[in-house]
Amino acid sequence: MTCSAEDLLELRTICPGAEPMTDGPLHLVYLPSLRVLSDGKEHAVDGLLCLTTHKGYVTRLYLSRSFQQKQANWRVEQLVGRAWHSWSWQGVPALHRPAAILAQHLRALR
Repeated sequence: MTCSAEDLLELRTICPGAEPMTDGPLHLVYLPSLRVLSDGKEHAVDGLLCLTTHKGYVTRLYLSRSFQQKQANWRVEQLVGRAWHSWSWQGVPALHRPAAILAQHLRALR
C-alpha cells in the first residue's frame, strides 16, 4: 500500500513532519517526533509506519526506542539505514487509511 497525498495530509495532522519513503520493496512513512502516549505520559519518538507486508506482519509500527513496560517481544531491525524497535502486534490490516493504521498500533502502547 502506498500513501496517497490525501493520506499523507491526514498523517501530518498527527505528525507534522510525516514523509513517505521506501526501503527496497517496503512502503514506509517516516514520523519524526511522533507523540506516543504510554502509561499516562507523552513521549516524543521517531516512528516508521510500514504499510507493506513484512516478515509476517501486514502492517507494522517501528519506533526509535522501545517501551518495554508495555509490550513483550521487542525486536530491533535495520530499516532505511537506522535501527528501529518494534513489538509483536498482529491484526492491524492494511485496508484502513494510514492514520487509522497508526492509531491502532499506538493503542497497544497506552
